[in-house]
Amino acid sequence: MKYSSKDLIKGTSIYTISKFIKQSGGILLLPVFTRLLTPAQYGIVGLIKPISRFIPLFFVFGLNIAQMRKYFDLKNDKKKIGSLIFTLNIFLWVVNIGVILFFITPLGQKFIGNFIDYSKVPFYPFVFIALITGFLKVFSLIAKNYYQIQKKYKLIGFCEILFFIIIKTVSLSLIYFFSMGALGKIVGGLVGSVIIFLIYYPGYIKKININFNMDKLKNSLGLGVPVMFTAAIGIIINYSDRLIMGKYLEMDIIGIYSLAYTGGMVLSVFYTSFNETWRPMFYNLMDSKKKNKNELIKKIMTNFTIALAGLSLVGELFGKELIILVLPEEYLGAARFLPYILVAMVLAGMNFFSSNFIIYFKENYVTPIFMTFAAVINIIINIMLIPKYGALIAAISTIISFAVLGFIEIVFVKLRYKIDYVSYFKILAIIFFIFNPFLFYLINQPVNTFFILIKFLYLGLFSLIFGKKLFIFFKKTLEKKYEKK
Repeated sequence: MKYSSKDLIKGTSIYTISKFIKQSGGILLLPVFTRLLTPAQYGIVGLIKPISRFIPLFFVFGLNIAQMRKYFDLKNDKKKIGSLIFTLNIFLWVVNIGVILFFITPLGQKFIGNFIDYSKVPFYPFVFIALITGFLKVFSLIAKNYYQIQKKYKLIGFCEILFFIIIKTVSLSLIYFFSMGALGKIVGGLVGSVIIFLIYYPGYIKKININFNMDKLKNSLGLGVPVMFTAAIGIIINYSDRLIMGKYLEMDIIGIYSLAYTGGMVLSVFYTSFNETWRPMFYNLMDSKKKNKNELIKKIMTNFTIALAGLSLVGELFGKELIILVLPEEYLGAARFLPYILVAMVLAGMNFFSSNFIIYFKENYVTPIFMTFAAVINIIINIMLIPKYGALIAAISTIISFAVLGFIEIVFVKLRYKIDYVSYFKILAIIFFIFNPFLFYLINQPVNTFFILIKFLYLGLFSLIFGKKLFIFFKKTLEKKYEKK
């Protein structure tokens, strides 16, 4: 798989469009869900979500990334690839069945109880369903990774949309017709995970060659386990705030904050879609003998940041208007948190880009160290300040921790690998444009025609200054496409 800006745009577009349909559909359904669920019920969903997110990212042991990295070493030998798939999946099935059996024992429940207050969110049925959902996602994740390598963009896009339709249909049915509240939303996620597993996994597992190879497993775990810890710590940075808030704040506040965080995570649709397409191309580009590959990577990094920041700026400027338009009055507090969360997501997306270098050079063990440091900062700030200053601290601490992590990764890549992939002045200018006192003054003004006009002017200024680079990039890509025809 050679680097191709056409494929990069195609894959990112398909992934982004499919995920955007999910997110925009979710936003369109917010008026429905917020009228069927109370903020406290949203709080339950917000406390349960870290479990269903943490399980697949931790208990896949990073083998989805190792599978991709090893695939390119074995791509000319189908039997060895089949042996790799068999080896990784046997390991995952044995370990995950053992772990799920442990979690349902009294000792396992006590362990989870250190993080979840069972007086607010009982183990049965809420936590149990989240566990089963998470473990199903382990196997969908590694199968999906194989289809990404094969550039099956349309299949993945279709499954993303199908997953959304199933979850929302089942959830709304259970909430509206059976008055199941937060439980209905959680069960909807389980049903969707079952169906996606049945679509992804059977076709993937047919590729196996029944030949267990311990050396392949050890090597893959060596690559994957650091990625596992990286993903786990990322979840801690993203979701520990809600668990800490669960100890000190009311459930309705957690629900409003969780709703705002869901809105901010719309940006993750773009940067994960981009990275899913870019990562395999990046590996091949790094393997190539192109003399200008560092400059090409720097250009892509800058364009990626511009696109991500532009999306964030739209949400920051007009998020309040959207919230007032679509949500009931009791949820309007989400507008206070949304701009900060959007900025944090921009930094998170940039960190995704940076981590590819460390994975490529097979020094995955360093990323968990960096992320642990950032996570400790995040947790300390939250524990010390949330009880006194409230939920806004959670959003600010996320910005700080992602900024610290990004700075460490950039310095490490430059010093360790002698690769300078960041246009520092441009990146700092972009970040300043989406996170500065004037912008937040503007955001906090009353909603009226005058300030909406000022917001459009601000957005236009950003487009005028930075949009030209994106336009030129897409223009050159299209010109190459038509030249080939």
